Amino acid sequence: MAVAKRRERARREHREHRKRREERVNVALPVRVVVLEQKRREFACTLDVTSKGARLDGLRGVDLVGEVLEIERGKKKDRFKVVWVGEPGTPQEGQIGVLSEGRGTPIWEGIALQPPMYPAQSIAGEGRAPMAIPLWFEELPETDPEVRRKQFRFLAAALIGLCILILFAGRSSTGPNAVRPKAAVPSGMDQQDAQHIRSLQGWRLAQAEDFDSDGLIWLNRQGLVATGHIAALFSRNGSERDSAYLLVPSDPQRTGTHRLVILVNGESRFDTFLPQVAFALRVPRESIASIEWLGGAKAMQADGDGVLVVRRYGDPSSASVFFPSGLRVFSMNPKDYRAISLR
Repeated sequence: MAVAKRRERARREHREHRKRREERVNVALPVRVVVLEQKRREFACTLDVTSKGARLDGLRGVDLVGEVLEIERGKKKDRFKVVWVGEPGTPQEGQIGVLSEGRGTPIWEGIALQPPMYPAQSIAGEGRAPMAIPLWFEELPETDPEVRRKQFRFLAAALIGLCILILFAGRSSTGPNAVRPKAAVPSGMDQQDAQHIRSLQGWRLAQAEDFDSDGLIWLNRQGLVATGHIAALFSRNGSERDSAYLLVPSDPQRTGTHRLVILVNGESRFDTFLPQVAFALRVPRESIASIEWLGGAKAMQADGDGVLVVRRYGDPSSASVFFPSGLRVFSMNPKDYRAISLR
């Protein structure tokens, strides 16, 4: 009889909880993440979740807001869009925020968003961790309440410990002293630069045949040449270890995908994928300040040179300029890339 009453009370509280405003729940859950544009699968861990979003940590190579991810938890999966990325040098570095696109099955239901069954005696009520005893655990065979709480604490601690191990394993593999598997260095790339660029296997430097032929003619008239290795001075004081690389897949069947890597003082500061590139070129620092940006955007102070990436030669507004400023690399769109002084 006591079990039946307790279950009925739990169901009533659950219905009342659904009427209240949804709150963010701090819970560590291991998940599988597929970065769709990069066709790459990784493991990550949640820091907090809602029914429509989450905050993740331990995910590498996701630097752009708007990137679409597919997140799997058990047999459930859904597509999420990146809505914010933690800035380097802040406590949020390495974290991203995602919001569901609503194309799949809600994956945070169950243990993550279940309301407390014992509000005064739950783990959350004791201040031990922001997690409640879920309904499925309450339906187990009757045991002593104190024993049941100890069992649940053990399970919760084991799950959190597993997430922490996954998180530290992922970070240690990207640390400065991590042992990287030896891979062939693309022809034309500096050997020391290659040590600071992740996952070079399957990539090569862009060559003349990878660029738009009309764009190359336009550059030639100005005495300029587009190459896959862009020599520049990105740091404030300039450094011999500053460089940028435009990479393309070494597999001829993988067309339409490019990768831009910017190294500042020999360290990889920016690594992103671009769907279409006509050509890429260095932009002198003194030219960045005089660029008229699309939409009248306010000019930003660049630490050094930038990289001009033109997606479609015939479209003057289809370009982006990537340049470091402080700890970040910014991307801005010029109104007409042909008006930029590139010498």
